[in-house]
Amino acid sequence: MEVDPLVELRGLHDPPATLGAILADGAVALSFGLLLAWFVVQIIKLFSSREMSPEKRALQQLTKVKRLDGGDGLAVRARLLLDLGSALPDGEGDTLARVDRHLDGFLTDGAGKGLRDALYRPDTSVDLAQFDSALESSLQRAAR
Repeated sequence: MEVDPLVELRGLHDPPATLGAILADGAVALSFGLLLAWFVVQIIKLFSSREMSPEKRALQQLTKVKRLDGGDGLAVRARLLLDLGSALPDGEGDTLARVDRHLDGFLTDGAGKGLRDALYRPDTSVDLAQFDSALESSLQRAAR
């Protein structure tokens, strides 16, 4: 009869797990799980995200800049209108003319006229709170 070479190894066992080894394994598993969850969320966002309309994007920007006043507030709001005009579908005329047509005369007849005057005439003031509320309502109307 032959001697089984594995007989000598049957008494060997893994050493008992220490607290450090258990914590290290748990940390690795947790890190891997969080990374996997982040990848899943990014993939879901990639496939489910829809392009935001220019009006909704402008409304989001407007809520961020409402606290700015003075010259900085004027410049930021003018930039917001330029960004809106650039995001609108191609049309005839310059960027602000497209915004004016899209918002039904907001820059020529509405509260936007005061903004244009205040940008180019330092002695002219504009009520930015009134401008913001008028722009917000015009953007909401155009977004429908």
